[in-house]
Amino acid sequence: MSSIPRHLDPRNPQPQNLKQPSRDSLRSLAHSHMSQASSGGGGDESDGAPDAFQIPRLPAEPVRLDVELPEADLDLTIDFNSILAEAAPEAGPELDKVQKRASNVMKLTEQNEKLKAELRAMTERLEAAERRQQELARAQAQRGQGAGQREAGAGSAH
Repeated sequence: MSSIPRHLDPRNPQPQNLKQPSRDSLRSLAHSHMSQASSGGGGDESDGAPDAFQIPRLPAEPVRLDVELPEADLDLTIDFNSILAEAAPEAGPELDKVQKRASNVMKLTEQNEKLKAELRAMTERLEAAERRQQELARAQAQRGQGAGQREAGAGSAH
């Protein structure tokens, strides 16, 4: 059975000739019913149905356990610089080798660029010299053809 009084339960029809309770009387009745349910009194618990107004309450204080914990001898004062020092790589012989190798690579790269520039300049000079030789060879061939034609023309005129 429900813990709500029968005359307030909407499932039970009420005779029309009875006087309807006011809102204030319903509120006071519900409030008194809730206070009885929270204190453990009232309510029909014989049928095993839970009380509709019962609110589970938490204990006022948590249960304290007597557990002895060992004391820690930890120094929790940490300096920001000590954190950065741990994160920074250590300067050791391996780091020196890597830095030296990187320096050598940079020097070799610079030398390579200089040698490439010199090679381009030499290639351009060589191509220019070959073009001049070809022009001179054409010019000589044209002069040789022109001189042979003059001699042939001079011999027929005699």
